[in-house]
Amino acid sequence: MLFRSGGWLDDHFSSNILRYTVKTGEHSLVNHMPRALTSMASAWDAKNKVMYIFGGWGSALSPLSDQIFKYCPIKNQIEHVASLPQGRRGATAVWTPNNGQIYIFGGYVHQMTIKGSKSPSEIFRFDPATNSLTKLETRLPRGVSHGCAVYATQDQSVYIINQHGLMKFNPATEHGSVCEIEIDLSWPASLKYAGCVYAPTLNRIYVVGGRGCFNGEPCRSMNEISYIQLGDKAEPASSNRATRIPSSILAAAGRIENQDLH
Repeated sequence: MLFRSGGWLDDHFSSNILRYTVKTGEHSLVNHMPRALTSMASAWDAKNKVMYIFGGWGSALSPLSDQIFKYCPIKNQIEHVASLPQGRRGATAVWTPNNGQIYIFGGYVHQMTIKGSKSPSEIFRFDPATNSLTKLETRLPRGVSHGCAVYATQDQSVYIINQHGLMKFNPATEHGSVCEIEIDLSWPASLKYAGCVYAPTLNRIYVVGGRGCFNGEPCRSMNEISYIQLGDKAEPASSNRATRIPSSILAAAGRIENQDLH
């Protein structure tokens, strides 16, 4: 099954939590978040089979959300479990099975993008067992926003796709530096609002939609499914287009979570 939370629906912010059953092709509204939000970060905890939602944006007239919600599909319950130090939108989150923690990267702390403002380079660790949040000493090389992140099982690292390219974070050490990885020239110079998933047998990151900016060309919404082929440490990652989709997709509206409840 797939779950999608919040987002932008027609002309308003949405609080919907939607479920899509892959086997039957059926989708349904299963619950609502306490507040209508978009640009949240979220991560699926595969061990406990719950989804965590971090921050978000409700409107230009209201503060950014600093809340952390937990949604349990089995009980169909959503609850507020903790808070961020300050409200933020457009952060990126990922659950790591090697230690059962969730890492939250960057985001914006302003309702609107102010000219010249930069997204934070902060990294937070959230512990689902204690609902506690810790700010790491390690920082990103540059601030990121509206990206996506995956955990790669082959090298047990987190890869963050963002407007600057590709970054690699090691959750086993946490205090080591976060490095930027070179991607070949066919990859957009900047990519935001995309969705991504890791294919372990191929050691690839598949990227769906988003808004890409190419050198010398106007930025555009993407109607492509592309992939980044992760390689050896000494080699840059390569990229390729896997297929096209019927229309362009901006995935900032809400994260899609894939999970098996059985």
